[in-house]
Amino acid sequence: MTTEKTQPANPMQSIVSMRTATGLLANNSGDGSCFYCSAPADNRLILSSTFCDWWSVAQPESRVICNGCTVSIDEKIEIPWKEKKQKTRGYSWLVQADNRTPYTKAHKAEIYQHLINPPSPPWAFAIAESGQKHLLYRTPLNNETEPPFVVQLEMEQIVYDPQELIERFELTKRVVAAVGHKGAANPSVGLALAGNPELAETWFEVYSEPLSRLAIFCCPAKEICENDQNT
Repeated sequence: MTTEKTQPANPMQSIVSMRTATGLLANNSGDGSCFYCSAPADNRLILSSTFCDWWSVAQPESRVICNGCTVSIDEKIEIPWKEKKQKTRGYSWLVQADNRTPYTKAHKAEIYQHLINPPSPPWAFAIAESGQKHLLYRTPLNNETEPPFVVQLEMEQIVYDPQELIERFELTKRVVAAVGHKGAANPSVGLALAGNPELAETWFEVYSEPLSRLAIFCCPAKEICENDQNT
């Protein structure tokens, strides 16, 4: 996977300015506080007339935006394997101090490997499902070397332990092999009718947990899960 270099974050920035992934995207400075993440900022904020996520921003009264958030909402960003410029929100992003790596749903295996083998801190992971939401300013940083860690899955922050994710992922693969991704997310009676009541009972106990939603996202196609169960 090709990575893009970020503008290294200034180690002297305040803790507040490094609250989210956008603190790693650029050096932030200014006399104001960023509308989105509260980092030091002095760039004029231009909001769409249709903006309605006031509940999600750190400083709704602010009219400035930091350099990192400017990058995070860029609608014309370079993606290494794309000829045309892309919308940042259309991709999942692993953000580290010296680079940012874009992913699509075709890279679920790579995303999963990063989650169970996290990089050295600081790092942040914004995982996009719809491609319609700006996630990076919502995505918290991981500053510790030991779990628990936290990632942003669409609009939800999920706290997890890598070993627990591995165990849940293996369970999820069994469920997806039986009823597919949609059936795993909304099992109802489908799993029981698939002929494995024991698996159904186990899954019913945990499928609504955030960890299960993260595992479902990372899980490969039903056919791959079926083949893995038969080998």
